Amino acid sequence: MEKIQNKTDRRKGSFRNKKQINFGDIVYFPDSLEIIRDSGSCTLTPIPSRILNFLISRPGQYVSRQEITQAAWPPSRVVTEETFYQTIKRLRQFLGDTSEPRQYIVNSRTNHYMLEPAVTIDDGFTPESTGYHPVLKVGFIVLCVAVAWFVFNQLHGGITYQRVEDTAITTIKGQINQAVISPDQSSVVFLHKAPDKQAWNLKAKKLDSEKYVDLVIGKPGVYNTEPDFSPSGKRLSWVMTDYRSLCQLMIADFDSSTLTLSNQEAVLDCAQAYYARSPQWKTKNSLLVALPQGEAQPDAIFEVDLTTKNRIKVTSPIGVGVGDYALFFNSNNNKIAHLRQLDEYDAEVVLMVYDSEFKTDVILKKYSSVQYSVAWFDETRILVKGDNGFEVVSLDGQSVSVDGERIDEENYIFSMGDDRFGFVRGPLYSADINIIDLINHSQSTTKFSSTSHEYRVVIAKESNEVAFSSKRNGYRQIFITIDQIPIQVTDFTTPVLFYDLAISSDGRYVAFESGGYLHVLDNSGALIYKKKVAVSGISFSPDGHSLLFGSEVLTSEKLTSSVIKQLNLSDLSESTLTDGFMPKAVEGGVYFFRIDQQTNQSVLHKINHQGEVMALFESPFSLINSTSTSFDVIDDQLLYVQSNKDKKMLVSRNLITDEITEISPLQTTKFSINKNMTLLVTNPKGQVQNNLAAFTLKISD
Repeated sequence: MEKIQNKTDRRKGSFRNKKQINFGDIVYFPDSLEIIRDSGSCTLTPIPSRILNFLISRPGQYVSRQEITQAAWPPSRVVTEETFYQTIKRLRQFLGDTSEPRQYIVNSRTNHYMLEPAVTIDDGFTPESTGYHPVLKVGFIVLCVAVAWFVFNQLHGGITYQRVEDTAITTIKGQINQAVISPDQSSVVFLHKAPDKQAWNLKAKKLDSEKYVDLVIGKPGVYNTEPDFSPSGKRLSWVMTDYRSLCQLMIADFDSSTLTLSNQEAVLDCAQAYYARSPQWKTKNSLLVALPQGEAQPDAIFEVDLTTKNRIKVTSPIGVGVGDYALFFNSNNNKIAHLRQLDEYDAEVVLMVYDSEFKTDVILKKYSSVQYSVAWFDETRILVKGDNGFEVVSLDGQSVSVDGERIDEENYIFSMGDDRFGFVRGPLYSADINIIDLINHSQSTTKFSSTSHEYRVVIAKESNEVAFSSKRNGYRQIFITIDQIPIQVTDFTTPVLFYDLAISSDGRYVAFESGGYLHVLDNSGALIYKKKVAVSGISFSPDGHSLLFGSEVLTSEKLTSSVIKQLNLSDLSESTLTDGFMPKAVEGGVYFFRIDQQTNQSVLHKINHQGEVMALFESPFSLINSTSTSFDVIDDQLLYVQSNKDKKMLVSRNLITDEITEISPLQTTKFSINKNMTLLVTNPKGQVQNNLAAFTLKISD
């Protein structure tokens, strides 16, 4: 609520020429939501203004709580009884109607409300003082309110948000959780667990450096989590807990130049309650923290005096369950956004805001899945990772989705200032590109593996060049190596997934399926071919002049088995070879699979250059969710991965003698091998990998 200012000062300015509504001693400007009364002036917030507009539109009538709720809150909002009464209380505070008997908003009937004084519009057009018909005058009042409501929606409803300037903050291996930026925006502190380690450390880095410093070394099972900077940035708070019997609220002095902590101190022992959540600095000498109150009670937010160690309860809202995920304090408006679980066994949560001035908790929005953090955009808006991606929620409960988000890989957002936000990207699984030398039986990580996540890799049969997909700056891209130097050949600016990948024998072309489309590019990035097709396997011919792919055919009756098509890369003409899927082209013809109609099993077939088709044997490996990198055919050998519990072994089966030979152990069923069977590439799924990233939220009308 805007503080009451001197009445004469507020009368200065252009709003004197705006439409005004008078009732009692109140002058109300509906288009600017300004209220003038004897003690001064203020500006209504949106929800109370909607209630007032609705009451003005029903002069002399009692309206029910349900009617007010429908008029003032969006349909998607959960409006509890407490929220409703607190909002009515706020409106009365705006109007100065805080004592009995009520002067403006009366409710002599249970759960029914009415605006008591007579209403006049602008220069005195009232039923008593004009010759207008009363019905017309009431209609005029309604029209004025409608106009004000339209203006408000035009001002606030036309805003859209776009996510731009995605950049990486960290490139360190391992898992990352909650992070916080220093007030001067120079350093970031976050929770980190290194690969193959059991302990979580509190780590820091400067944003302009790739040097990482351990602030607190963790022990296995002990978390040093939920850090927050003091207003000056010279102190840091966090929670040290094992979520069983250990819990301490910690503070320490922070040196931003050396990224070190000193004078560590436990200011609260929360062991009996097992955990404290989200310590937030309110002042330089006090912290806000969420603490359990007991069985079947919602967690309360307390303010802890760091000098006396005394605790004062700030709020324990009704209408929510026992869970309290996190709280986020905004010192500019003195409000606390906090996430609450509705029920102990229910994943549904609500986003609430506590107003320290009026000591009220208001539910802004309900979510069907757990939310872990929110970030204040400004004094009236909050950025939330909602059920369907990022969205901006205003304090009146209205929400606008953010364009350009990726739904599956964002969490733990935090404010970075200047409309910029950080978040934890992931979880992903690290998957470096590995090259296995089958002659010397050695393995190495390729020099072009990035700190980002690699997804799929294939090797050219003759040239040994490599094509792979990798996530760079938030989007997956395709790369081809030229003289073993990776060249990016795509420039996707929206989220994409690659389901299959192939490279020609000379490394000139790459083919991939994404978004239901088959793409063919050359190694300069030029798009050769793009077609919407349900792909079931892709393979270049040995000479690299054509591409073979399985294409599912939809008839008027049913979805038939795939057909093997051949695309001539010189003139982009297509021809159909035979029924089947998952083709592999070799010098002597094409190997592929068909479903046996009697056994419903996948059977390997071969078609020679004369068009003769031969059935060989049932597939010795699963073709469910298979791609072109699940097997290969070289000369007269079928290569595939044989799995036995946790052990995976690349084997070859001689297509003439049926002899099976073990080649090399692998960590994945996906692989690609060169013609001489000397080099093999894989990208096995490894450690969980998170990284911090950032983006700017662009506002456009």
